[in-house]
Amino acid sequence: MVYYNENINADPDPFLEMLMQRTMSDMTPLEYSYLRNNLMQLKGKYSIDPVKMMNSEGKEANPYLLDGDRIYIPEKIDMVWVSGQVKNPGMVPWLEGKDWNYYIQAAGGYTNNRKTGKGRIIRANSGNWVKPGKNVVIRAGDTVFVPAQTDRSMWTDVKDIVTLTSSVVTIILGIRTFTRN
Repeated sequence: MVYYNENINADPDPFLEMLMQRTMSDMTPLEYSYLRNNLMQLKGKYSIDPVKMMNSEGKEANPYLLDGDRIYIPEKIDMVWVSGQVKNPGMVPWLEGKDWNYYIQAAGGYTNNRKTGKGRIIRANSGNWVKPGKNVVIRAGDTVFVPAQTDRSMWTDVKDIVTLTSSVVTIILGIRTFTRN
């Protein structure tokens, strides 16, 4: 269950509005992070554990509601979204106890363009990105994401190495010259 007060979200964020009109490729990493965090973390949102609230008879996890608040109970969906570099991205039926590899295989397996060891599970209830592992439980509504490899050019690497080496040599020569005088 999620409760939120409409008034908290009444003031628009002009920077966020501007970012929402742009494509990801037109954003800096900082701008993209700002956009992603603001979209995932709605101000004024309270995530409530209904089981805890019922078991404690309202003594725990029981927020104070105001006029204008809305109660939103999301529809339970027994699916896992598999996206990114898999052969058949999309929804896969959720089965209790299955790990992230099961869902990747159910989506046809990896493509050749995947970034090895960088897959993540995106939690449906929080939007948090979790590194897959033996003890990580996949829940209904979660997303299994497999990122693509970044295109790298050998010449870019050579340029970076030459630039770094010349900077280090310049610093060493500058220090030597300075200490001789």
